[in-house]
Amino acid sequence: MSTDTSWSELIDIDQEAARSKMADRFRTIVKLPAAQQDEQLIPMVTSEYSLDGPRLLAFTTTRLRSWIDLDADDAKVIASSYDRVFQHLPGEMAMRRVLAVQTAAREMKADEVAHLRSIIPSMLDAVPVTRRLDAPPVASSEKAKKPFWKFWAKD
Repeated sequence: MSTDTSWSELIDIDQEAARSKMADRFRTIVKLPAAQQDEQLIPMVTSEYSLDGPRLLAFTTTRLRSWIDLDADDAKVIASSYDRVFQHLPGEMAMRRVLAVQTAAREMKADEVAHLRSIIPSMLDAVPVTRRLDAPPVASSEKAKKPFWKFWAKD
C-alpha cells in the first residue's frame, strides 16, 4: 500500500501551519469526483495511521480542527470519503482511527466537539457529553436536595 509521507510529515511543523495546509489540501480534494477523492486519501490515511500513538493523536487533533475550518458541506464530504477509504483498510487501522478520534475529541473544547458531532456523529457518539472547564457552570435555582438515605438528617 502506498503512503504519502508529505502528509504525515505535517506533524513536524507548527500546529497552526499544519492545520492550514491540511484544510487547503482537503479543499482541493473535495472538488474531485468521489473515486478520485478516495485515490488521494488512501496514501494520506495510510501514512497518517503509520504514526506512533502520541504523534497520531497530535496529528488527528490537528486534522479534526482543520475539518472545523472547512465549509460544513465540504467537511462532510471529506468525512464520507474517509469512511469509504477505511472500508478497504485493515481492521486494526480502523480501530486506531476510532481510538485516535475519540481521544482527541475528549481533549478539545466543547464548541469544537459540538461542531465535529455535526460532521462525524457516529465517531463521536461514544464521547461522553460532560461539563468541560470552558463551559460556564450551570446555575441551580433549587436548593440542593439531601440524598434519600439521609432521611433522618434535618435540613
